Amino acid sequence: LGELQARHVPSRRIRREMFGPPVNISQSPGWPVGIEEDHHVTVSVVDGPSISARAGTPLLNTFEQAGLAPPSQCRSGECSMCRVRVMKGRVFQPAGIPLRQSDHQLGYVHCCVSYPVEDLEILMEARR
Repeated sequence: LGELQARHVPSRRIRREMFGPPVNISQSPGWPVGIEEDHHVTVSVVDGPSISARAGTPLLNTFEQAGLAPPSQCRSGECSMCRVRVMKGRVFQPAGIPLRQSDHQLGYVHCCVSYPVEDLEILMEARR
C-alpha cells in the first residue's frame, strides 16, 4: 500500500484482497456490547456434536478444531462455500460480508466470518 501511495496512485484505484477473518473482531463496528472475545457458548450441530465455542473465534475455526470439516475456500466471507444455517441463536458478522438476501432471510451465514455470541444450533448441509 505504501509503495502505491508513494507513487501517487489514488486510493480509489487501490484494491486489496483479504484472506482470513479480521484481527480483534470485538473492535469491529457493531460488535455486541458486553460480549468479550473470550466468552464461551455452546454450538450444537444438528445430527452432530455439541462443542464449546469462543466468541472471538470464527465458527469455521471452531468446527475444524472439533474435527468437523465444512467445505471452505476463501476464509474471508466472499465465496459462500462454508455457509451453514443458524437454526437457533445469534452470530456476529462484520460489515461488508456479501450475503445473498435469501440466505439472510433463511438464516444462512458464512461460518468463516461468523462469531458465536449466543448458544447456537447449526445445520451443516452436505455439499456434493
